[in-house]
Amino acid sequence: YIMSLNLIHQVNFTKNPVIFDVGCTICHPDLEDFTGHCLNIFGECKVYGFEPIKWQSYEEKYKNDSRVTLIKEVLSDTSGEFPFYTFTSETGISSMFNREVFSTCHDLVETKVDSNTIDGFCKKINIHEIDYLKIDTEGSEYKILIGAQEMLNDRKIKNVQVEFNESCSVKDAGFTWNELEGLLNKFGLFCVTKNHDDYLFTMKESNNE
Repeated sequence: YIMSLNLIHQVNFTKNPVIFDVGCTICHPDLEDFTGHCLNIFGECKVYGFEPIKWQSYEEKYKNDSRVTLIKEVLSDTSGEFPFYTFTSETGISSMFNREVFSTCHDLVETKVDSNTIDGFCKKINIHEIDYLKIDTEGSEYKILIGAQEMLNDRKIKNVQVEFNESCSVKDAGFTWNELEGLLNKFGLFCVTKNHDDYLFTMKESNNE
């Protein structure tokens, strides 16, 4: 469950950052709270948390914090309604893909969820720039980035923290490291560091280099 928190410390922000926490569930005690970490280190920032099913603990924790907005939908490459796989137990694992590792689980549940793209969401609520985009979504990372190509093309996403591993990303979701890196490189984002399965892609100007 552990998701890397320290990568965001590699970035020097020149203003109060706008942060997307995609896959923000904190329903299990082993899950690290990326949103909470950002609020602690920056104080003044704006965080949008995306979680379609297991958002209850997140909502309860941040319902009175004006810095945090919870979005109860998934992000992908298109908008619409899609199957989403999760568990009745309090695990934090959920995915738009019926992953191979799920075949041994007896409490797997398929639910229909609403989907949006980053480009569509940003237009809808008038977000002009994302300073830090963190994606930990058990396989749909590449699809989410495909759905952000307008923002990426306009250089409006300054840093991307994305999870990649052979089991989930390649075997279940069907995208390669070369595809992921190539997509982000095309829009001026380059991998500068990693921690376990989390990789940080950054624009040079956002790190004042």
